[in-house]
Amino acid sequence: MKKKLICLFLVLAMATSIFATVATASQRHDNLLLLEEAAVDAGITVVELLAVEAEVDAIYGENFSANQREAILQIESINAGFSRSRDGSVIYPDFYAGSGLYNDGSLLLLIVESELENAYRHDVIGSLLENGARYVLVDYSHADLLEVLGAVNDVVYEQRAVLRSNCIYSLNVSAISIDPRMNRVVVGIVEYNYSMISGFRRHLYDSPMLVFEQMGVIELGGDHSTYNFCYDSISGIFDNDDWGHSYYHNAETEISPANLTWANPGERVSRPPLLGNYGTIGFRVHCQDKRLTGFLTTGSVFNNGDNLILGSVGITTIGTVYSRRFFYNVPNGINAAFVTYTGSLRVTNTFPNGRNINLSVTNPQFGMPLYAFGSRTGHMVNGAVNRTNFYFYNGHRRFNNMTQVTGIGGSARSQSGDSGGAVITAQGNSVGLIAGGDQSQFIVVPLSRILDDFRRTGYSLQRR
Repeated sequence: MKKKLICLFLVLAMATSIFATVATASQRHDNLLLLEEAAVDAGITVVELLAVEAEVDAIYGENFSANQREAILQIESINAGFSRSRDGSVIYPDFYAGSGLYNDGSLLLLIVESELENAYRHDVIGSLLENGARYVLVDYSHADLLEVLGAVNDVVYEQRAVLRSNCIYSLNVSAISIDPRMNRVVVGIVEYNYSMISGFRRHLYDSPMLVFEQMGVIELGGDHSTYNFCYDSISGIFDNDDWGHSYYHNAETEISPANLTWANPGERVSRPPLLGNYGTIGFRVHCQDKRLTGFLTTGSVFNNGDNLILGSVGITTIGTVYSRRFFYNVPNGINAAFVTYTGSLRVTNTFPNGRNINLSVTNPQFGMPLYAFGSRTGHMVNGAVNRTNFYFYNGHRRFNNMTQVTGIGGSARSQSGDSGGAVITAQGNSVGLIAGGDQSQFIVVPLSRILDDFRRTGYSLQRR
């Protein structure tokens, strides 16, 4: 995509002015408490957290980090205040169109114009509005957009499955997502012209909530140049009975062998030479039920039982794939594999550039700055969460409900070989694994979803 999609631009088109306010003593006290809580969550001191946030503020503006911390807590409070259906899914009220960050990091609410009075009646959102929270009036609710998102996703996938060879309009789709900035469902298409857009609306789906953008094909996972998977026969992917039922949050309990050596998240792991296929070391984890410690990497190129070596050549075995999870046509896509150690190598919680990973797991939120390290790119890249309801396609494969991170000037790039790499917040909290991308973005599968899929009741990222 040629457009600079960094999410912090969203409100520059929505608002005309920013008003400075003087913090009261009570507000300063509340901000200090939030800072202390954030440091505890991140597993670092307040001084260390302030040093990290100073880097973020230098990029995004003074006080952005403090405002963002408070905004994320407010968004979590909003989400907790919504009702749930019997299956646990959120029931979004008719007035709610989404929430995100203003360009200074503070909370921005999106409210359906005809439902503003009902928004003021809601316990949580009404209180935020009464206390001066910024808001923008839009046309469609988040529930309406989700309904269209699902409908478009279903019809595109059905066309791919039934008319794979000649349904040009569905095969042209590279991504489908909700864009809160535009209050629309965005359909990304590779060949962007009137014929393709009108054909899509005429033959597949039409709605005033739809807009179209030119999006190149996103490379799945960034794993290797050729794919040999049979994506129509994935029964072997579901054999996960041996995983057990929980991770646990505790200190390191494994018995360390003598002459222990260490590898870092961000380094390359491969199948033995001549077999090809490689990915990136992600997070260090422990499976309680099986008393197994190992690490996460990509699930899209490795199979259960594969022995993995450190790097691309050599004979240094780091571990064996114990449980591979690779789901693309499910409500929440998964791309991960758990690798157990088989030799003296262990994985630290430190990137090759010396930056530490904390134990806290953070879910990606709209507007949140994120950092990632992939073995092919070879250095830390960064961007901001642009979309969390992101459905992307590669061939006839559909990966559901991922997180899209974009940046300016290729700062959020991802290349072949980066998948499985760890994604963290500015404070070092773990967020997810790289699952795909291109020269202007990387796609993330949230770590909380991976841990849930591995049947967790608790979790732990193990320290060195």
